[in-house]
Amino acid sequence: MCIIVVKPKGVQLPSDQTFKNCWDSNYEGFGLAYHGGRMPTVHIKKGAMKYEEALSLIKSVPNPTSKRMLMHFRFATHGLTDSGACHPFPLSKRIRDLRKTDLHTKMAIAHNGVITGYGLNKKVDAGNPELVLSDSQMFIRRVLSQLPKDALYNRVTRFLAHSESGGKLAYLVPGKMWMNGDFTLHQGIWYSNDTFRVKKYRQTTHQTPVRHTGYRSSLAGMTPQEIDLRVMFSALYHESLYALHINDKQYSPIDLCSVCGTKNHAYMSAWGSNICPTCQPQLLRAVKTFRKITSEVTE
Repeated sequence: MCIIVVKPKGVQLPSDQTFKNCWDSNYEGFGLAYHGGRMPTVHIKKGAMKYEEALSLIKSVPNPTSKRMLMHFRFATHGLTDSGACHPFPLSKRIRDLRKTDLHTKMAIAHNGVITGYGLNKKVDAGNPELVLSDSQMFIRRVLSQLPKDALYNRVTRFLAHSESGGKLAYLVPGKMWMNGDFTLHQGIWYSNDTFRVKKYRQTTHQTPVRHTGYRSSLAGMTPQEIDLRVMFSALYHESLYALHINDKQYSPIDLCSVCGTKNHAYMSAWGSNICPTCQPQLLRAVKTFRKITSEVTE
């Protein structure tokens, strides 16, 4: 399953028990990224394959309360189960960079979920250099790193990346952190699922408050005349998420836009996305970019 832990600046680290709960359910690798003060880059340190190593990695961060921190406990689904497959990852297309266990970079990315269509098969793809990559690493290499420079600093692009990945994403850059997906707030820290809780009292649903930023979101509100969404999403999503009702006209006003989170006359489609008129044209442009990149990937 994996779990992402997002700790804002000024908040203490999770308790030892919470840390142990995360590890017990997601014990196939741990890594973190942090930023503080006037650091020009984010520092990624990862590769802990034992609980004691994970604790040591945490303790290696100087004055952690003063840092923004992105942590990830891995439960492997694709690629190798080793130190180089641990999250977070830099925004890079180079396999060597994606597998480095100690580096400084402009952006760190962590993912929770399984990305359909990414991740190779040992028997079918023997000899392919990407075989060592997990689905998250391959998604970053083939898609996110191919976006225009600084595109992921735009919330619309991050929203579309989240929709394309089918999971939850967290980003750390100097001075800022972003999340896409359902994250639960507990004692000032955001968690991507409930495996941080004591198993005895584990909940079957998220407890409030929940940060919702468009889980399984689409391009609601756009018309077939603007773009052939059925063809586009066949390329973007490899036909696995995804029955888009592009001719469905049953839109109704709701409170918040899934992209910007504002009360800006957002609309809901039958597929469950809420996109306001302000965000729609930006999303359309971002979709065209994603379509071009993902079409090249599948060729």
